[in-house]
Amino acid sequence: MCLFEGDIQIDVSGLGNPSPPVGDAAETRRVLGIPDDCPVIATGHQPVPPHPGILAKYMVARHLAEGIGGVVVNVVVDTVDIEVGLVEIPLGTPPLGLSLSRAALLRESTGVLAARPAGESAAWSEQKEMSVATRQGLVLMASMWAQAEGATAATQAASMINSLIRPIVGDVVNVFASELLATPIGIALLEAIRLDPSGCLQAWNDACRAYPEVGVGQLRASPEIEVPLWVLESEVRRPATVHDLAESQSLLPRGLVTSAIMRCGGCDAFVHGLGGWRYDRVMEQWIAGWLGWPLVGRCLATADVRLPRCRELDLISAEKEQRRLRHDPANHGGAGLSLEKAAMLRQIDACSPGTGQRRQAWDAMHGWLDRVGAVQHSVGDAAVARKRDWPFLIYPQKSMDALAAALTETINEAEALPDSMPC
Repeated sequence: MCLFEGDIQIDVSGLGNPSPPVGDAAETRRVLGIPDDCPVIATGHQPVPPHPGILAKYMVARHLAEGIGGVVVNVVVDTVDIEVGLVEIPLGTPPLGLSLSRAALLRESTGVLAARPAGESAAWSEQKEMSVATRQGLVLMASMWAQAEGATAATQAASMINSLIRPIVGDVVNVFASELLATPIGIALLEAIRLDPSGCLQAWNDACRAYPEVGVGQLRASPEIEVPLWVLESEVRRPATVHDLAESQSLLPRGLVTSAIMRCGGCDAFVHGLGGWRYDRVMEQWIAGWLGWPLVGRCLATADVRLPRCRELDLISAEKEQRRLRHDPANHGGAGLSLEKAAMLRQIDACSPGTGQRRQAWDAMHGWLDRVGAVQHSVGDAAVARKRDWPFLIYPQKSMDALAAALTETINEAEALPDSMPC
């Protein structure tokens, strides 16, 4: 295994699941602009600069697609209201001298991405505590935002993300989650909900109760039956009910419905991250218990990558050193006490117990520790050093190269192309 500052998890055990009926699948792919003459490996995420764990999904999807002569489809989750141009960045020196900051690379409005207008490129302020990799990453992301085009925030962000990941995973076919309900499979699912809202709700809630640790919320049965969709009103979404179906409101799929439509025929295999991998257990039981529709297989791909010098051993060593310096700030690597600390302890010992002089000597030593130790050797925020979801461009290139090599080796060891996979 190639060594790098992180961990990889890949699970390909679900890739051999049955494929859905060909008819709706082929037409659904044509509607979405997905090639229907070759295998399709899909993955997806919200259109924000991916961290290494998300990038790992795209890398594995590309690896799988190349192995069977297929294409990679990126499901752009544009049914959310998020700031796509706001990125978190580290400032300072690792491991315990880091702090978290934010840079807004886009002036953007609020509202669901699929319905709100595109943003405008924004200038960001350079800070002296930025690493070389952070500065270079921000420059590149800002440049790509300035060049990204799109009629909506969703299409603009998707264009930017495509430019960002293309050097690593090549071209991908974008599919927008907001368009899935208009496909043949999406229409069939909507009709099934209209015809049997109570069965849909019961199967959904049963699946949620079967996997309470996943945290998917149950649907409400009253005052109106809630359905697993959103209603879009003036760029804002709200939970949908049966009444909204009858009124033909502007509907959007929730996350599990997005996954269900794609795995009912929009692709031949879906690559999930850890969150989607867990959530899809609920979706699988919901679809199986209610409609019995077959689903294509799924694969798990994720990676936790920390910044250089922020591995757990680095942090343990740094925290130990910080504690030592806090109690003896004049000791710069010596084996014993510093001369200053030793002199103060001798002065304390020279005073009779219980006397005012001994107390004064004790207070003087702790005053010195508070002045010098707390100011010069303050304990940093280990939580920032342990953070693993910085935009991948913030990491040094060698870390991303090592991640790619480790992913390739891991997936080869996993024999990720079972005979039953469509090809």
